[in-house]
Amino acid sequence: MLGTNGWYRRNQVMLQEHHVDLVIVYDFSIQPGTPELDMINRARRHGIPVKIVDHDFISNRNDPDIDADPVGGHL
Repeated sequence: MLGTNGWYRRNQVMLQEHHVDLVIVYDFSIQPGTPELDMINRARRHGIPVKIVDHDFISNRNDPDIDADPVGGHL
């Protein structure tokens, strides 16, 4: 077991062993000291594209007044 800070190592393992092509992160989870921010930084250092998804848009996707792409046209 890696413990509560094991996500640092898990993030690195995911990038090294699983040949990640894209990292997708919800915007609400990006806070200092979180696994999401750690993964964003690691992915960018490795040249892996990162898409940040607008959580509010996804939450309201059934709203007929919203006509937008949550990932800026890229997925």
